[in-house]
Amino acid sequence: MNLNLTDRQIAEGRRLLKGLLPRLRKEVSLASPDGIMQPTSLIGQSLMGRIGHDNLDALVIRRSSGGWHADVVLTGMPLGVSNVMGTPEARPLPSREAALEAGTGILRQLCRLAAENALAGRDQPLGDTRPFELHGHTFQIPGPVVEQVRLIWAAMGKGLVPDAQAARNLLTENLVRTMGSDSFDPDRYAALSDDEKSSIGISMATLLQFGEFRHPDRPVAAPAHEEDPSP
Repeated sequence: MNLNLTDRQIAEGRRLLKGLLPRLRKEVSLASPDGIMQPTSLIGQSLMGRIGHDNLDALVIRRSSGGWHADVVLTGMPLGVSNVMGTPEARPLPSREAALEAGTGILRQLCRLAAENALAGRDQPLGDTRPFELHGHTFQIPGPVVEQVRLIWAAMGKGLVPDAQAARNLLTENLVRTMGSDSFDPDRYAALSDDEKSSIGISMATLLQFGEFRHPDRPVAAPAHEEDPSP
């Protein structure tokens, strides 16, 4: 899912985050269970051990055709790891104030997580995998594979896979060829040859290059028109 945030949204989000961070960091108490982040998806969980204070880049409050959304934008994430954590696209909020409150809550949780990670000192090495959700089934793509695919596409140029839609089309073609349709059957997958499994894995790793972590993708809420009055 690519939000395509504008430079203006990012700049405003950075100013907003800069104003909130000092207070939120003071509010964080590791002795209290309040504010513990418990993402339910492996895509969200893959962020848990990576978040540090330096990764918090912007808090973007944006309006869509259905309501309001909040997104905490992260920087310094490795290729194939999500750089946004925000409110659900499918459940827009009724007002800018509600989105700001929700976004501040997410940012407060991330501040706590950053403090926990700093305290832990990363005693245990972080398993380098990049989750990808394929028709509801999560694959753990090894980080070195994602990096190797990046090098291959860089060497070959962007002619074959110029953008995320081309990468998604490639995955769809491989699923249709191996599964019979754009779907995923674990039993059928288990019976595939190593080459067929590799073609699906490389397709998923290719989509990760474009910041896409699911197939099919979750739709992004359409932005509001500039002339629409704020509620």
